[in-house]
Amino acid sequence: MKLIVVPRKLEQIRDYLNNDCSGIIVGLKDLSTNYELALSLEQIEQLRHDYADIDLFVAMNKNFFNDELPVVEESLKKLDALKVSGVLFYDLAVLYLKKKDALNIDLVWNQTHMVTNYNTCNYYYDLGVKYDYLASEITLEEINEIREKTDSKLMALAYGCPVMAHSRRTLLTNYFHNRQKEYDGNPHHVFDENNRFIVKEDETGTTFLNDQFINGTCLI
Repeated sequence: MKLIVVPRKLEQIRDYLNNDCSGIIVGLKDLSTNYELALSLEQIEQLRHDYADIDLFVAMNKNFFNDELPVVEESLKKLDALKVSGVLFYDLAVLYLKKKDALNIDLVWNQTHMVTNYNTCNYYYDLGVKYDYLASEITLEEINEIREKTDSKLMALAYGCPVMAHSRRTLLTNYFHNRQKEYDGNPHHVFDENNRFIVKEDETGTTFLNDQFINGTCLI
């Protein structure tokens, strides 16, 4: 088992690596969502230079529009040349471009609630996807079953608030506009009978997170 951390700031990385962390996940600027630390390709290249021996994963987990695909393709080629450990993807265009350009880069299937069973993990493995980022709502027993019945390398959230949904729409801005108010830019909460969710909006859209932390540190 490896402990991979999602740092919020560049200056945190060295401390994490000095405390038994094997590697990090960072977002790629303009091509990722829900990563507070989203870096340019130049910054990622510097990271790879500074920490040549760590597991360095890069998230490209947005849903892309057609006009973004040339940038996505060029970014994948550069990350492939940098020999990053893997790219987390949501949009299947990433898998298509890897195959189209015969890239060696490893991919991490990261489609939130869809990564729930070994049959689909094996399907993507046969297409060249080497990692699966498991859905946060499945049980430990289901995780163990997937582990036993797939050759894919598995990743799972061990600590943090799981993402429940994401929309490219500016839902908070629209909500406050309809109430004749201006959105203040801060996260807000919504409720149902039994749950509370964090809602935050940025330039990539609106994200809903479960307000209840997953804490699997005792298992680690």
